[in-house]
Amino acid sequence: MQQTCNGHLFYIICRSGHERDSLSQCLLEHGILAVSHYLALHKSPYQTAQTQGQNQQSLPWANAYEKKLLRLPLYCGLEATQVDDICRIILNFYNLE
Repeated sequence: MQQTCNGHLFYIICRSGHERDSLSQCLLEHGILAVSHYLALHKSPYQTAQTQGQNQQSLPWANAYEKKLLRLPLYCGLEATQVDDICRIILNFYNLE
């Protein structure tokens, strides 16, 4: 029986946007695509259209995570050895291995 996975998102939270960008670049240099696509919902086109001209709530934590989240590869065909490679590169990036 073939194993399947419905997972589609795995992320880490970096300490800063600069760190996130540096880690993303490091992974890319090893052929691993890690992206940042989190947009704080209060900044979405729909929400900004709904609140146009009104005072918008300050959401500093949402803004902070927007800059720090890095989405790592996660898909059904991801092999255990690939996961090990990704983990090793991240550990090396943080000098933890």
